[in-house]
Amino acid sequence: MAQRIAKIELLRRRSFGSGTFLLNMAAYQLTTLDVFCANHVAFPTWSNKELEVQALRVTPVQRSGEAAALAVEIDVLETDSRIYAWSTAEELTAAGYQQGNWPTATAAEAVPYPWSPGYAAPLPGDAVYTKGASGWASFGIEPVAGTDAQSNPALSLEIKGAYPINQLDTGIESPYVTAVAFPAGGSLAPGTYIIGVSAYDAGALPYRNTSYLDLAVVTVGGSGAGSIAVAVTWGAGDDGGDLYMAKQALTPQQGAELQAAGQYSARAVFHRQTTIAPGVTSVSITSFTEATEGGPDTVAHHFAVTWQRVVHGGVWAQQAQAVTSNAITIAGDGMTVNQWAGYVLTLLAKYQLGVEVPVLNLPVASSTASSGGMFTVTIGANSAGVTLPDLTTGGASPANPLVQVGDLLVMRDKATFGASWFEDDNIANPYYPGGATDVEAGHLAVVMDGADAGDVQPIAGVALGAAGQLTKFLLAGTWQVTPATGDLVIVVAPSQLPEYTTPAFAAPNKFATGLVTSPPNVARAVIAQPDVQNLAWQT
Repeated sequence: MAQRIAKIELLRRRSFGSGTFLLNMAAYQLTTLDVFCANHVAFPTWSNKELEVQALRVTPVQRSGEAAALAVEIDVLETDSRIYAWSTAEELTAAGYQQGNWPTATAAEAVPYPWSPGYAAPLPGDAVYTKGASGWASFGIEPVAGTDAQSNPALSLEIKGAYPINQLDTGIESPYVTAVAFPAGGSLAPGTYIIGVSAYDAGALPYRNTSYLDLAVVTVGGSGAGSIAVAVTWGAGDDGGDLYMAKQALTPQQGAELQAAGQYSARAVFHRQTTIAPGVTSVSITSFTEATEGGPDTVAHHFAVTWQRVVHGGVWAQQAQAVTSNAITIAGDGMTVNQWAGYVLTLLAKYQLGVEVPVLNLPVASSTASSGGMFTVTIGANSAGVTLPDLTTGGASPANPLVQVGDLLVMRDKATFGASWFEDDNIANPYYPGGATDVEAGHLAVVMDGADAGDVQPIAGVALGAAGQLTKFLLAGTWQVTPATGDLVIVVAPSQLPEYTTPAFAAPNKFATGLVTSPPNVARAVIAQPDVQNLAWQT
């Protein structure tokens, strides 16, 4: 009995809110330690909220122009019926008992985990993100027009995504995780995976998450049919939780640099995979979705936004002049038949203000020769054999199709690579007959996908390519991993603007109380809204 009372007293005082209510005399029937259920329209997450009476008193209440009346004022504390649950399995005996130690947390962060916004997922048929809706989801971008303090036209960008969970419950034990990989039983690609589990401290909102106690690291072999068996040992106070997973995709040099800088936690871009019910101790992972948001982060505090000018996003950028279900017409003379077949056409900006810019990389199947100052590119299937939705109807709404007249698109490079260079003969094209120029020295080449994704190398200069034009970019150093033909590379300016810093945020769970509080919608909000520098007429 003493042990049960001790448990009740401990749990009654753990992370519960308190308050005072003024009620009519019908509440006089209550007494200290009574538990009742309450609902209140002002608190949408209250549904049969369990409250325990801490104190009760009768108090006079007088409204203007009326005689004094009696009311009942009660002090209450949030509670949970599970506090009073007890089983003989919880009983301890003094004879031969030795207190065990819960494992020490090893998932330490020196820097925040990379942000997983979980907002703008790729579409089925995307040329770059071939996993479609289960592929990596970027943050959302929406231009917003306005005026500055002097009534001049101004533009800002709404940056949207899910908040990292940083208002964590440190008063309960985080779950312990182990994992074993298998080459069969699922659809996991070969590679190294990192797994963490974050527990809930209650069974209903508003609950808080725990940090990761440890991270299970496993390597999946085979040929793309792998699976992972995860074992979870729950700690005291855990009430189920969420399982998060990352796939380590660093080059050896990138991993070594993070390790040397004491920032190895930045290797893991986590994505929520599944919710684990209370008491469940084993989970089988057969696939990996990257479209979901990230998990707990013990050091996340605020967002900082900066931007870097893109010098070359590809070989040219132009506006759409006409759009059909699978073709886009662009203004330009001098193009030859299928000059752009096999290239990737990416949506850069929407002509219409006030709409989000989707993640959209279009695989070009064929292109026409120029006629009447126009040429047309036809969009086909991606490397997975999947085609994009109808370009005229597949957007967020009928008024906002995927592509419409006036939208800005860039034709990405289709480069070949050497250890210290990249080139594409179509860098010299009817828009830029001479190809590149001497101003490229000092710019930075950034690899956007493939085995060398994230590599940044200074450009030393340009040289003549195979066709005798300035279409070859020479690096000052060498690639960490030589990219494969067709991997995307862009060229950016060497400096960036100062950071725009947001206020601190506090997210107790994936629904981030105060933003979106109703499952299954994860809290996705405008996390920053920096101004856009006006670069009109600047080169």
